Amino acid sequence: QEPSQISLLKQANIEFENAIEMSPELVEAYHYHSDLSSHVVISQAAGELDGNITRADLERAPGELARDYEQTIRYAKNANQLRNAEFGLALLTGQWHGLRAITDLSLSTEGCETALWAHLVGGPYGKAQLALEGFARMLQCDPLRVRSMVHMTGALLWMGEAEKAVRSAEEYLQKSTHPWLVRAMALGLALQGQTEKAMQVAKNRFRIETESLFLMNMVAAIAGNEELASDLASEYFTLNGPNDHDALLFAAMRGQRNEANRLAAMIDARPFGHIVLLQVVYGCLCGAPFDLESTPRFSEMLVGSGLAWPPLKPYEFPLKNW
Repeated sequence: QEPSQISLLKQANIEFENAIEMSPELVEAYHYHSDLSSHVVISQAAGELDGNITRADLERAPGELARDYEQTIRYAKNANQLRNAEFGLALLTGQWHGLRAITDLSLSTEGCETALWAHLVGGPYGKAQLALEGFARMLQCDPLRVRSMVHMTGALLWMGEAEKAVRSAEEYLQKSTHPWLVRAMALGLALQGQTEKAMQVAKNRFRIETESLFLMNMVAAIAGNEELASDLASEYFTLNGPNDHDALLFAAMRGQRNEANRLAAMIDARPFGHIVLLQVVYGCLCGAPFDLESTPRFSEMLVGSGLAWPPLKPYEFPLKNW
């Protein structure tokens, strides 16, 4: 059985905590230590059942998340580290006033690191080119940095460059088998109308069946095959268990507006639900996956953020008419 993301992050945090104990001003350790608490609160907000997350994890995560970013800001050694930490703290904790300007500063500040979560407010809100350039600088510093490869390819999809995104994914899949590269390849093919090739990628490039089903569902929806997408979604949730993020994404891509709004409202009511809603917008590539009227907390955060609504819609989806 493949180890879960949460279990791997817990193992990583043991090493980050050892590093902090030896060097309390090691800013990078705080930055990456925050990734566990981020994923804990996001998993809870998504309604995902993860047996690797304990009640103690849930109680500890919000405070630990804020402390990690505050320490990153405190010990930042240059503008790149400071801007990235300011962006992450604002985005994750819902302090969105002026968020677009903070994003611009983070993505345009020279350096070898691009902020965690920067992709979520890059492509959907007109900053795909800026994000692409930021992640390209990161890759230039470290040619084996997989996060750069993943988000550069994602930026190309958001720019409407599906063919370039497929070529990018093909290139980087020679260096990494990261599932998001496989996803980008399949989605890029599907968005060019190459449904059969996209389905073959989704079926054959994963070791885990649920990842294949997830991607096949998206490809079926892009192709306008509502019946197949519905069947694949049912099979996916039978194996995977509940996840409101995934259910909302699937509903939006299949044009189920009422169901999408119902799920979005549930997510919006939970602590840190705003991050899950941003993730759905990013993953869907479909404009607005839900109506703002269904998400009052998210809607309130957008006021003064500088983030436009609806998000960009680089592609048309045959089953989604809004």
